[in-house]
Amino acid sequence: MLLLFLPLAALADGMVIPTIAYPAKITIPDQRALICYTNGTERLAIETRFVGEGTNFAWVVPLPGKPVIEEATSGLFTTLDYIFRPTVIHNVIPLYAILLVCLGVAYLLLHVRRNTPPRISDTLISVLVALAVLPLSAFVAILLLVLLPYVVWRVRTNREGPWAILGALFLAFFFGGMMLSTLGTAGMGMAGTRVSILSRETVGVYDTTTLAAKDPRALVEWLNDNGYVAPPAAGEVISNYVKRGWVFVATKLHRDSTGRTIGSPHPLCFTFQTDKAIYPMQLTGVGNTNLIVELFVFGPSRAEASHFKVERCGAPFFQEPQEFSRGSTAQIRIVHPLLRKWVAGSSIATKLSADLKPGMMKEDIELRWLPFAEVRHNIYSYQGALIFSANCGVGVFASCLLLASIVTAFKPDWQPRLKKVAGLVAVAGVVVAALAFVAVPKTVVRLTNHPYLRSQLNLRGLAYLYEDDIQTNHASSLAESRAILKTIKVSEPKLTAENLLLGGPIREEDSPGNYVLRESTNGVEFVWFDADGGEHNLERKHNINPRSP
Repeated sequence: MLLLFLPLAALADGMVIPTIAYPAKITIPDQRALICYTNGTERLAIETRFVGEGTNFAWVVPLPGKPVIEEATSGLFTTLDYIFRPTVIHNVIPLYAILLVCLGVAYLLLHVRRNTPPRISDTLISVLVALAVLPLSAFVAILLLVLLPYVVWRVRTNREGPWAILGALFLAFFFGGMMLSTLGTAGMGMAGTRVSILSRETVGVYDTTTLAAKDPRALVEWLNDNGYVAPPAAGEVISNYVKRGWVFVATKLHRDSTGRTIGSPHPLCFTFQTDKAIYPMQLTGVGNTNLIVELFVFGPSRAEASHFKVERCGAPFFQEPQEFSRGSTAQIRIVHPLLRKWVAGSSIATKLSADLKPGMMKEDIELRWLPFAEVRHNIYSYQGALIFSANCGVGVFASCLLLASIVTAFKPDWQPRLKKVAGLVAVAGVVVAALAFVAVPKTVVRLTNHPYLRSQLNLRGLAYLYEDDIQTNHASSLAESRAILKTIKVSEPKLTAENLLLGGPIREEDSPGNYVLRESTNGVEFVWFDADGGEHNLERKHNINPRSP
């Protein structure tokens, strides 16, 4: 009966306000890349970060073949990070409490008899049982704190039988469960012919030039003459690429800020022919210190690479946006429109990460395809880690104590040693709990109630207010629409103060919990994104005033 009613109280507590834990601190790597490899064609989208003063930055990417260059959206990698995120384990069932309660009750049943003098140990064990119930239900713990010592006293004074102890537990959990359930429902080349310019084009904020050369020195001269200052150490690396027949995409970007900040412009995507999936690294490694690199790889099987660890591997699920998406970590759902377009048909998705030292960047990263094996890592909040380690420690303690009790039942002459054995196994349990806590991966978390539902309600509310104001003010351009949204954010700060999925304020970006403004034949549309990165928009509705009751 005890084991039957313990889960009742635990569920009653949990159903009042369910919470979901997210990592509180997100570390953005120095480089992130999306690699999709199919039948000798690689699609490589790269996001990089620039640190320095000024407004103009140059960037050179070596590639095995002449690419088709496309602009990627700013929310692509934010979405990839979110759908590949590890599962944060926060709400762990406190099994240690159940075991401690069972041990305490077993002790009382075995030692409390009628017409025997009361003992201090009775009250001590009764209080400890009540405290053990505290992680499951504070209300039940308070009931037991009063009821259990009283019942034990009545048994000692021959007013009740020993089974009244179980009756007290039953009543406490029964009434505690009912009370909690009730509460829950209430609430051109300058180096001549030695350098060939294959193409020039503007892609987003980048001006790109695709180059080929047979003389590495001529290529270095071209780069230096056109504002791409190549460090002296880059000569050997460029020579290596030239000998292999690679091409170079030289890009320049312009930003408005002149301060020394970390810039992360929209990614660029390169599609080219190659006999093996590869991520160019040698030129990046010249003159660089350690780099944190993440690769999101879509291909025929599980991907691996030297110096990289596999953080996630699974079969991607391609589906249409749902009305209310929960963004589960159990599946890698590909719903984001640009991501669906670029990785369609891929069998397996793998996330690789590495903290690369300069010596590790002397060779390009070549991907290897291995037999599929699902990989999914979990990470604990500090609360979850504490409960998990307590479960391990108390489990060891209870198992060893039970074994020792069984042995003494068959060999009564060993009974005097039982107290000493109990002390030793208690120490062993504490050691096991400490080791378990140190061993499991942990992170600081932020707790959010109903994040998927609340995020969509906030975005829908923002969309309705936008539609209402745009009809009133007759806005027809992106600038006017953004001005309207800025006014709404000031008047309705609760709608945009926090992105419940990603953290931080809601912003204009095609990523979970955010929105974008898009020009269409009907004007400027408000498009919002769910927890899977799927896009939704609201048709223009007339006679709607979201501010009215």
